[in-house]
Amino acid sequence: MKNLIILLVTILLFSCSSSKKEKVEETNLENDYLQSEASVEEPDIAEIYYFHGTRRCASCRAVSKVSQGFTLVNYKDAIEKGLVKVIMIDFDQPGNEELVEKFQVTRSSLFVRTVKDKHESIYNLTDMAFLNVDLHPEKIREAIKMEIEKVL
Repeated sequence: MKNLIILLVTILLFSCSSSKKEKVEETNLENDYLQSEASVEEPDIAEIYYFHGTRRCASCRAVSKVSQGFTLVNYKDAIEKGLVKVIMIDFDQPGNEELVEKFQVTRSSLFVRTVKDKHESIYNLTDMAFLNVDLHPEKIREAIKMEIEKVL
């Protein structure tokens, strides 16, 4: 009887262990931040969108500075060729409603929109950016770089 209980406990532990591994693999997918995909009739491009309100806190300004600064410095040639764009949008200003709705913006937000072979992908980097802007800004730069490099 004691051996049967040990066997059942062992089986239970191994079955729980394997389900945890599956969940870990799911969260490590490249598409963790994918918000939407669509087919479009546009040329290949990478666009960095930073949405902000008229009044911005220190963290909002920091996310803007890291994302914009990194892109402008490291992709200057691609920007001049029209392959990469950095777009800052005040969501409080009239006239920006269409983009605010498309990206489903409700607060300061960072997105990377890519078009490759007529396939549009929108990546929402907002939560990751605000979590890392103070201590690990390199994570923001790496995420932006990863998406831009898919297009170039």
